Amino acid sequence: MTIGDKIKRLRIDREMTQEELGSAIGVQKAAINKYETGVVVNLKQSVIANLAKALDVNPVWLMDEESDWPPVPREKDNDENELVAAWRNAEDWQRKAVRKLLNMKGE
Repeated sequence: MTIGDKIKRLRIDREMTQEELGSAIGVQKAAINKYETGVVVNLKQSVIANLAKALDVNPVWLMDEESDWPPVPREKDNDENELVAAWRNAEDWQRKAVRKLLNMKGE
């Protein structure tokens, strides 16, 4: 499975558009399309790292064309684990405040 195949399948599984994924990693929709279709095959290390983070997979798994499905999740650091745990335990008003602080949708 190529990196482009993986990117596309992960993006669709996560119900993201090419534009949303591009915005998440700081590139245009056209760049995501080029990654998915194989027009761009030698992605920069920083792009791979950003894609892996946005798609929540291990970057090594993403690059390895020998690996198939299911994806290997990316390792999260302690801060991220604590934030996720706090989010899960937060009350609705706390989540709303966090979303507002981070300018996120979903109020």
